[in-house]
Amino acid sequence: MLEARAAAVLEGDQRAFAAGIDPQSPAFGAKQTAVFVNLKPMPLASWSYAVDVPEDEITAEMRARYHADEIYAPVARLRYQFTDFDTHPTELRQLLTFVRRGTKWYLASDSDFDTPRRATARELWDFGPLAVVRTARSLVIGPVGRRAYLQSIARDTDAAVPKVSAIWGSEWSQRVVVLIPTSQEQVSDLIGAGMELSQIAAVAVSRVTGSGGAYRAVGSRVIVNPPNFDQLTPIGQRVVLVHEVTHVATRDATGPDVPAWLVEGFADYVGYRGTAIAVEVAARELAVDVRDDPDGLELPSEVDFHGDNPRLAQAYEGAWMAARMIAERHGEKRLVALYRAIGTTKGVGKDDAVRESLKKVLRTTPERFAADWRSYVVAAFG
Repeated sequence: MLEARAAAVLEGDQRAFAAGIDPQSPAFGAKQTAVFVNLKPMPLASWSYAVDVPEDEITAEMRARYHADEIYAPVARLRYQFTDFDTHPTELRQLLTFVRRGTKWYLASDSDFDTPRRATARELWDFGPLAVVRTARSLVIGPVGRRAYLQSIARDTDAAVPKVSAIWGSEWSQRVVVLIPTSQEQVSDLIGAGMELSQIAAVAVSRVTGSGGAYRAVGSRVIVNPPNFDQLTPIGQRVVLVHEVTHVATRDATGPDVPAWLVEGFADYVGYRGTAIAVEVAARELAVDVRDDPDGLELPSEVDFHGDNPRLAQAYEGAWMAARMIAERHGEKRLVALYRAIGTTKGVGKDDAVRESLKKVLRTTPERFAADWRSYVVAAFG
């Protein structure tokens, strides 16, 4: 049945798609019809399903609601791939409910087992009609009726790609998928619950697939958070897009040991590079802190980058200053080399990976680096 459903999506056969939906679940059927229509503009290279075991437990309430001869609720995986933009399929968890009526099985729900921490993964086509703007470097997907806005995002994304490659190198796809939801709630649904978004203008996300230690980041996406992104100036929006495209480019090199100050600082460094935005403007919150309490400066820690940190701006600005200091004193090639060195260090833990890489690339220690950063920031704003 899932094979037939996948074929219907790829062939654009709405009748075949609808034939697999439970006729006694009209509300779900209406949602599925909308999803099918929303999928039509998508440039899909593949669409398939895999079924995992064990299945979820069927409740008495479900039995009473469906009045089916049999109910089956496995965890499934949807795999899809955008033509020319995804090198490997993206996998999305699906919590599906199937019902048997007589001799035929139907899909009756994809939300019976949703909880705040475990739910069917959603994509933009679950929310409403979509338009697609495609260029050689970007695939921008967003709401119908905002094509001019999507085209503007595509132009800025196209311009961001060579800026990132100029410093990081061209050994990445150099193609970016950008998703434009209509609300912050949709952003949360796309990335999963748990991330505070009130201070975030956009976010780069990837899904992880694989097993036995052979994991791969797939489905890299830049997701715009409209309430915050739209408040930025045009140059601010361009900086944010370059920042997020940098995350897409560096994803395969961003191992678990790369500290957040380097991940975010490097992305901001690339974002601000060549903009002529004054340091005092780009790091105005940090500048105030320096003048108020220069002795209290600390290189940002991992928790400082949590979305609910009221001093999140200072964390990003401090990280940017760290990357800026490395580039000024050692050159951009050393900045990139440090990132790659930490990302490829295996089996020693984050602290030792940072220590070894700082010694190897910059001939320094974490303690000396933190002290140099503090002096650098104070000299810039003191």
